[in-house]
Amino acid sequence: MADIVKYDKVHQSLARGLSTLVERVKKIDLKKEGVEFELTDLADKAKRARDIAKDRRDRELEPYEPKVREVKARWKDLVENFDLLYKRLKALGGDVIRRKREEEARQRREATRKLEAARKAEAEAKKKKAEPKAIVKTNIKEAEAALAELPPEGAPTGVKTETSTLHERKIWKWKVVDIDKVPKTYVQRLVDSKKVDMAVKNGKRKIAGIEIFEETIMVSRGKQ
Repeated sequence: MADIVKYDKVHQSLARGLSTLVERVKKIDLKKEGVEFELTDLADKAKRARDIAKDRRDRELEPYEPKVREVKARWKDLVENFDLLYKRLKALGGDVIRRKREEEARQRREATRKLEAARKAEAEAKKKKAEPKAIVKTNIKEAEAALAELPPEGAPTGVKTETSTLHERKIWKWKVVDIDKVPKTYVQRLVDSKKVDMAVKNGKRKIAGIEIFEETIMVSRGKQ
């Protein structure tokens, strides 16, 4: 009993932590500088809390094997909510990093264009044995400085915290666009259990490929 009380307190503490994390997420400004660090940190917190919840759940299950379903049901929403929060924060952090890379690429293109135009003007002035205009020299310095501040093109982008690193990684995904064209190798045939249940309930006792049998179960009936 003492262990159950202890786990209940942990559950309550984690539930409060979940509410706090959700409120913090709602207030995040995705356009704020450095928001990817905050998102990664919150994602780490959600993951750690989820792992604690799963660990406490599993430890609580050990001596109470007959109560497995009851305990899992009690922890199910909490574990799944932390997991959902963790995945959403990771996805948000990834979106921020992608937008940051896109902005860096735009700035790199703009600075490169400005530098090339300024150097072309400088070269033309030298051909005419004239001193390049001050604005040309200024543009060259500004463009070179802008490029120097940007990470090299193709450099990995990531966010590091005390416990993990969020970084980009390409993966292959899929979705069905025409089920009729999908090879049978990749299509699993499933029995419509709802239709079978309804047929058996309505008295059907023979269905090809299906065994229909009677089973004795225990039911609870209130005293009268």
